[in-house]
Amino acid sequence: MGVLARVAEALARAGETDRARQVADNAASTAEQIEASQERVRGLARVAEALAQVGETDRARQVADNAASTAERIEASQERVRVLARVAEALARAGHAGEALAMAERIEASQERVWALAEVAEALARAGHAGEALAMAERIEASQERVRGLARVAEALAQVGETDRARQVADNAASTAERIEAPRERVWALARVAEALGPGG
Repeated sequence: MGVLARVAEALARAGETDRARQVADNAASTAEQIEASQERVRGLARVAEALAQVGETDRARQVADNAASTAERIEASQERVRVLARVAEALARAGHAGEALAMAERIEASQERVWALAEVAEALARAGHAGEALAMAERIEASQERVRGLARVAEALAQVGETDRARQVADNAASTAERIEAPRERVWALARVAEALGPGG
């Protein structure tokens, strides 16, 4: 099933859109038949990402919703957090920013929620939703982690050619970093921003 999702993405990149959609649908049907909850959620999230990449955003959302419902029934909290974050990322890749945020905020543990918000912000930036990505990163409360999230958004924007916007986000991250009181954390945060800007920054 994971192989099918990767094949669908490869076909989409090659311009074989119709074939990619067929393979992605096949992957979704296969994932839904997996009995083990954790494996089913991982599979469904992976397929949702593939569906989003081939342009099937509504179907991607349906599959992600299915994954979320299954994830909520997982008893082990750490595994539940991990798969909810993966589902949130899949929703972000499909362009469903509001639902991705809602999914990330269902994660109880604060550190894992921060990680999920950063993942979702980066995914939104890569999907071309710069404004939503920035808003998502700025929801991270802890300054050092917010810098990390903003830096990831800046990197993603630069990689998709949004260099001016990437520089603006990096400047935002730098301003946040400079307000961190602890010297060691401030130095680390500023170094992370410099890394995000890259040689051309």
